[in-house]
Amino acid sequence: MPDSSHPSVHSCPGCAFLSRQPAERESRANPLRITALLRCNDPPLDTELSEFQLFRAQSPAILTDLDAKITQAHDMLQRFIRAREHAESHLHDTNVTEYDSMHPSHPPWTLSQVCGRWRRLSLSLPELWSRFNLDLWLHKNRITPQRSGNYPLSLYLASSSTNRLSLHPVLPVLQASSSRWQNLRFSMYMADLTSFEGHVFPLLEAIIVGHLHGAGRVDTFQSAPNLRFFSSNPDTQALKFMTVPYANITCGVFTDSLSPQSVTHLRKMTRLERLFLELESPQRSEVERTNIVLPRLVLLHVSERSGVGPGRLASFLEQVKTPTLSSLGLSFTSTAMLFPEFNPAIESLTTLTVYGDMGCHRNNTRHLLRFLSRVPTVTSLEVVDKSITSEFVVGLTVASNRQSLLPLLRSLDISGCDYHSKMMPLKYFWAMFESRLPRAQGTPTSGAVLKEISVPQWLYDRDDDRWRAIRRVFESKI
Repeated sequence: MPDSSHPSVHSCPGCAFLSRQPAERESRANPLRITALLRCNDPPLDTELSEFQLFRAQSPAILTDLDAKITQAHDMLQRFIRAREHAESHLHDTNVTEYDSMHPSHPPWTLSQVCGRWRRLSLSLPELWSRFNLDLWLHKNRITPQRSGNYPLSLYLASSSTNRLSLHPVLPVLQASSSRWQNLRFSMYMADLTSFEGHVFPLLEAIIVGHLHGAGRVDTFQSAPNLRFFSSNPDTQALKFMTVPYANITCGVFTDSLSPQSVTHLRKMTRLERLFLELESPQRSEVERTNIVLPRLVLLHVSERSGVGPGRLASFLEQVKTPTLSSLGLSFTSTAMLFPEFNPAIESLTTLTVYGDMGCHRNNTRHLLRFLSRVPTVTSLEVVDKSITSEFVVGLTVASNRQSLLPLLRSLDISGCDYHSKMMPLKYFWAMFESRLPRAQGTPTSGAVLKEISVPQWLYDRDDDRWRAIRRVFESKI
């Protein structure tokens, strides 16, 4: 019925939907009467003629309105279809490694309860049923790999002293499916892993070791020709206790004291491309000084655990030979860090990241600057420092009366520098930035022109004419 306040606005009595209609009189021609007249030769009544004429005049507008509504409904339907197809096409993405395919509160069980179509779809996708968390600590022991068909499996296995996998009825099911294992994460007793010795793991690509309990060695995974990723928990020195096809590994994440046994395994990793190593304090009898050659390594991140004696990181970096290394990260977690003084043989380094607190020792900044002088090929530098010093900023400043550090530097990130740096006079920062910016009449004599910089918020917010001029050069790149 019409809205009294807006004569041209009408509302549906069923749903109260408001729609704007033409203000002029609408045709009241009866469609059934029109159909009857079309089937005979009788003329319309005089009272009907005016209605038919009005209907004919309004027909183009009515058709146009109907076409617009049909198009709008079609577009809305297409959006719903695309949204449904998008959701259905990404059903498998929701089942990440941390989920358990057999848990009723996790995908794919939850997905199969959305509607009948999703249930049929989830049951038809074997990859949804290929991830299992078998945690005997929590007495979770259901696993039915049959529903996954021949799809590769991702497993998390955990056992306890009172719930041993080697004595569990689920063991034969795991043994029968071992040829389909692709990703394996476990925390268990070494004796439980021996239950799989003699098996071949042709699809196994990644092993993540949580905890290894008990004594002895693990040689279970020697027949895993496609193993590429090997990682161990910070409290588990897997390099000491596990034998795997180290020659095939391309990415390793380890915490280790670099015992002779570990160094032997590292030397086998001739295909290693990325290495993340956290150094522990070694026993005197474990110190191994011989060289480690990693001919394909391109990324190396080394950190020192708290309590590691000074010089451990430097000793490792001088010990390892990496002719293709392009990215290096050095991380110091100790509150009494000492930046190592060493002479690395790194000729291809382009990216360097340093995490630590240079203010812990008066020699740290000097050692860091000396290290930078030995890696002139670096184009990207990130320093995360709780107490960056003026000595470091001045050292990075390009000057005509001395040899400049990092002449190829294009990207500088000091955004992680902490608030202690506020005590430094700002003029040191301005001078360093200005010395590495392109100039109107040329560039700095060293050619060290920065392309982008990242600074901490406390520095970015400074109201200073020199800083505003620097920011205008970089614009959105800061």
